[in-house]
This record gives sequence, C-alpha cells and structure tokens, in this order.
Amino acid sequence: MRPILLCCAVLAPTLMACGGAIHPAIAHPDAPASIGRIIVYRNGVAYFERTARIPGDTMTLSVPGDKVDDFLKSLAVVDAKTGETANVAYPTDPKAEGNGLVDMQIQLPGHRPHEVKLSYVTEAPAWKPSYRVMLGEHEKVDLAGWAVVDNTSGEDWRDVRLGVGASSALSFRFDLRSVRPVERETLQPQGLFAEAPPVAGGAPAGPDAPSGKGATSAAKPAAMRSSPGDGSLDPIGTSHFEASGAMTVLHGTSAMVSILHTEAEGEVVYLYDPESPRGSAQLAFKSLRLRNPTDSQLEAGPVTVFGEGRLIGEGLSEPIPPKQLAFVPFALDRQVVVDRSVVERDEVAGISGVQRGVFATRVQHVRQTTLVVHNKLPTRTVVYVRHTVAPGFRASKAPTDPEHAAGADLYRVEVDGYGKEEVVLEEAVPVNRAMDVRTAEGMQLVRTFLASSRDAHLKEKVDRLASLEDAIADTDRRGAALRAELTEHRRRIEDLKAQLAAVHGVRTAAALAATLQAKEKQLGADVTRATADLAALDEKQLLARIELQDGAADLTLNGAATSTSGVASRGD
Repeated sequence: MRPILLCCAVLAPTLMACGGAIHPAIAHPDAPASIGRIIVYRNGVAYFERTARIPGDTMTLSVPGDKVDDFLKSLAVVDAKTGETANVAYPTDPKAEGNGLVDMQIQLPGHRPHEVKLSYVTEAPAWKPSYRVMLGEHEKVDLAGWAVVDNTSGEDWRDVRLGVGASSALSFRFDLRSVRPVERETLQPQGLFAEAPPVAGGAPAGPDAPSGKGATSAAKPAAMRSSPGDGSLDPIGTSHFEASGAMTVLHGTSAMVSILHTEAEGEVVYLYDPESPRGSAQLAFKSLRLRNPTDSQLEAGPVTVFGEGRLIGEGLSEPIPPKQLAFVPFALDRQVVVDRSVVERDEVAGISGVQRGVFATRVQHVRQTTLVVHNKLPTRTVVYVRHTVAPGFRASKAPTDPEHAAGADLYRVEVDGYGKEEVVLEEAVPVNRAMDVRTAEGMQLVRTFLASSRDAHLKEKVDRLASLEDAIADTDRRGAALRAELTEHRRRIEDLKAQLAAVHGVRTAAALAATLQAKEKQLGADVTRATADLAALDEKQLLARIELQDGAADLTLNGAATSTSGVASRGD
C-alpha cells in the first residue's frame, strides 16, 4: 500500500486506499490519481485537477511539509457521483515524518468504490506569451498566439488538458499549518460564578469575540466552500485559454501551447508617441494596429510581424483587453518626421463680480499642442498621434474623434505623399482667477472677453480705463526720455565747466571760451525747459492715475457675461 505522494507540491501518481483501518489484505495496489487538467497562471501558481477510483473509504495524501499551507488553502476533494466534499485530517507536528512528508487522511463517504476529483493550487513558474502576426488584405491579419509553459513539478504531465490564465487571480502565502494558541485570563475563585471574561475593546461578547489577556483583534479567516457543481472550483482570471486537445509535457521540459489562431482586425500604420519611454518626440514608428478578437485579455509579450512571406519587424505589446485596440511599434524607418510645439494661454469664460477694479472671473487655462507631420514617402500615409490629456484637463479641440488604447487618445491623421499636415490639439482646465484691470495682463484679458459681451455699459467704462492706461504708459515713456535727456544735459554742462576752467587766462583761447560759454548757456536753457516739461508730465500722470483708480472703483456689472474669447499666448 502506498499513499498519494505530493512531491514538489504535485501529487505523485500513486495512492493508498482501504476500507476503514489500513489492512494489507484489502489494500488496492497502485490506484492511479491521473492528472486531467492543468491551468498555469502568471502569478506564480498553477491549478491541478486529478481523478482517481478508490475501492475503500480512506485515501492518504503525502505532502511535503513546506507545501502544506498552499495545499490546505486550495485543496478540494469531491465525490464525482454524489458531489459531497470530503474531510481531511493530518498530523499537527511537521516533524512527525522522518522524510519531511505529512500524511493527510481523507475519509470518503458513501458507497464503494469512490470516483473522486482532487483539485488544488500550488507554486509554478509563470507562463510566457508569444504572438505571430501575418499581414493580410483589407485591414485583416492572421493572429496566432502561444503560451510557453515550463514543467518543473517533478512528474510527467501525460495526456492532460493544458491551459493558461491571466494574472488577475490574486495569489499569496498564508500560514494554515501552525498552531495558534490564545492566552486566556484565568478567573479567580472569589469571582462571581456568572461573570464573563473582559472583552477587548468593549465589543459585545459573542461566540466569536476574542477575550481575555493576549486576545487579538484580528478577524479570523472564514472557511468557506461553495457547493460542488456550481463552477466555483474552476480557475478564475480575466483571460483564460486552453489547448484544444490533450498533450504530454515531460518533467524538466517546456511546451508551446497554442492559445489562439484567428483572423483579426489589423493594419500597418505609423504611430507618433512622444510620451512613452520607448517613444520619440520627433519620429513616428512603423506600427501594427491590432484589435484583440477574443473575449480574454492578451497578456503583454513579444509580437513578430510577417508580411509578403518575410519578417518585417518585432515589437513588444502591452496587455490588450478583450475587443480593444492596441498599437505595437515594430520598426523605425525615419520616413515620418514631426515638429512639435506647445503653448499655453488663458481664456476668460465669464465674470461673476467686480470690486475696485478687480474682476472675479472664470478662466479656461488652455494648453495647445501643435504638430506638423512631414511624410517623406511617395504614398499617402496614415499616422496615429498619441496624446494623453493632463490630469484635471479636458479635451477641447482635436482634428477627429480619437481611438483609445492603453489609457491614451490616438488621433488618425492622413498625410499625402511628400506632404505635410498640421494637427492642433487643445485641452483646458477651468480655474477661478482675480483679474486687476490696472495691470496690463488683467486689462487685456478683461477687454478681450468684453468684446463679445452684452454689457455695453461695462465695456465702455473698461475701454475708458484702457485709454487712461495707454495714456499713462505713454506719459511714462515720455517722462523716462526727458529724465534721460536731463541727465545727459547736466553731464554735458559739467564737462563744459571743466573745459572753461582749463582755458581761463589763456590769451589765445578767447574765441574757444566764448563758444563754450554759449553752449553752456544753451544747455542751461534746455535743462530749464525739460525740467518744466517733466513737471507737467508728472502732474498729468498724477491726475491720470487718480482718474484710473476712481474709474476702477466705479466699475459695476449690469449682467453676467458668458461668452469666451482667446487671448495672447505664452510660449512653452
């Protein structure tokens, strides 16, 4: 009699079965527990299904001690005829067996013989996807996919249904083997007979409430098992592929399992992607535009592209959700070049109030991306432009409705042979801003907005303030010029005084001295005139500023403004 040996976390092909206690006279020799189905996941585990015919009422499984936790977490033993789930008993001490194995006794209810189905999850290497694409006509391709599966289980997989699943199924280690003692408080003899132990945290006492010294507040894991036959024991995941027929994979070897072979929507285009780490801000990649034809996610993996009977490139795909589009760059031929520029601007969308010349406005902050796509090929070329809208922004202008792939928008652009095409993409975010019309930027924004407003009274007042600001700016420029002129005149007068002092007493310098004195007198007159003009400008400037402040304080709204206008841009 030999037990089922779970070697390297995989059941070996022998088991021991008997009726009641172990008895060599009625033991069934070498009852095989054959593997019927294996599903390998990408999260480090695999799902196994086995079947066995047991003539007795007891089955023994031998499991390596370090695999007991995974085994207990997922093991299900079901009677294939009645659907009843069997109970499992095993020694608590992991050192009970000298060979490191733990024997688990499984009682099989019902009539003999028993047809049982065992299923469990255990550690396994992740499978690797690989795809081949053969280009066809009319935007169709031949898509084939394989999963590379490694058998490191310690046994041969003979005539099994082999499949693979995506990594959406969570997996973890959890200690189910260790004994967890709980220290409880001991009641003193003088205590009341009906007094309950103290409850941690003041929670109501109940059958599951932890109590006493050393109690833990962690919730106990619930042991739940759905009834057999409802599909709950099947593998889960967002993608699931199984080979159409049985196959054999010997221990220590690997296999390529065909997971799909079908026609799919696909074509060769150019992809301009300045955002991805492998993208380019100047060049567009020759790419495969591919739609996943299946109801399962295609995992990320290498894609080999063939066309006209030859290899034309290799790419690496991201995960492709069911029925969704993906773009797989596979070549860079420098035939599509893109010039890119970005500017930002503010557009006033509305005015909600004004106080002392400060407008409370609703502003759209706009980011504009301009792309000029140059086609160096003689034929018309399709280019997809990848553009991700910044967080908080919304798309406000685009050449076409976008397609969506990998969380980004992709815009289709067609460029004539040896031609170029301009693409403008805009996105905006609403913000509230205070605009002071006594500043150049604030005045420009408000005036641009009011140009299309129905509040003519407010527009007239703001235009008047704008005229005052223009006059003040002009006065500032003239005053600066006069101050510079005065500075130069005074410097020249000082020079003339020094020259006159140098020629004083020289008999032959009388004519030169007279000329210098005439220039000094003229410059003095110019200084007097410029000083008077500057004083007049300062007085005019003072009056204009007072009028501006008073006019700004008198601004009021006759009605809410709602139109939107563009304003000057800031280069980025």
